[in-house]
Amino acid sequence: MVRKGTRLLESIDVTVATIEELKTPAPTVSDKDSADVGQKIRYLIDQVEAIKAKIQEQVADLFAKDLSVGTTAIPVDTDSKYRVEVTLLADSGNTDVVYVGTATSQLFPLAPGASLSILRTSLNKIYLRAASGTQTVHVICGGA
Repeated sequence: MVRKGTRLLESIDVTVATIEELKTPAPTVSDKDSADVGQKIRYLIDQVEAIKAKIQEQVADLFAKDLSVGTTAIPVDTDSKYRVEVTLLADSGNTDVVYVGTATSQLFPLAPGASLSILRTSLNKIYLRAASGTQTVHVICGGA
């Protein structure tokens, strides 16, 4: 319990970069009363909301695509937005394995009908290559 006249925030330094469209102005003077503390808390909440909005602009929406994969490695897509999870499904009608990996090395085998989920990446960092012929891979992923 806090008694009247007790300081709630003591020696707190908050350095904030300029963020546009804040609803509450930055507190400039502090007398440590409850209205001042409330203003500081509101200011910090507004900053968090503004940062969340900026992050959401950088995170992509739902993505779904069918890829025809040949024997030369190709990226899943050119999209560089961050994805929480990417799921790859090798078509059950494929006649050979599809390899998954990076631009320089695709070693993880994805057999016909098999699926693979990759966490925390972007589509332009995942490369696919068929062992032979042309194979189909279904891709689906979301954003944050």
